[in-house]
Amino acid sequence: MYEDAAREDPTTLEPPLRISGDAARYDHREGNDDYSQARALHDLMNSDEQARLYSNTAAAMDGVPDEVIDRVLVHYDKISQAYGDGIRAARKALSASG
Repeated sequence: MYEDAAREDPTTLEPPLRISGDAARYDHREGNDDYSQARALHDLMNSDEQARLYSNTAAAMDGVPDEVIDRVLVHYDKISQAYGDGIRAARKALSASG
């Protein structure tokens, strides 16, 4: 489904720029933690707030293809396994009630 989506192409890198030595692109991804802030906020919430978050997120996924949901849930799991599992349970509850 997404085989034709745009991807970073390493063959299109700019050549090194001579300054006082060679310079290249900085890899901003290396050492970057994309999950700790979201984890801290999730852990700050009480159980009622978390339940509302899971329910709202699950409801927003209505109509999204399962393969996309599966891909995004991997990221919620990296934030916190409880976060990913909470969304899964909320999706299950929504599908059972609808």
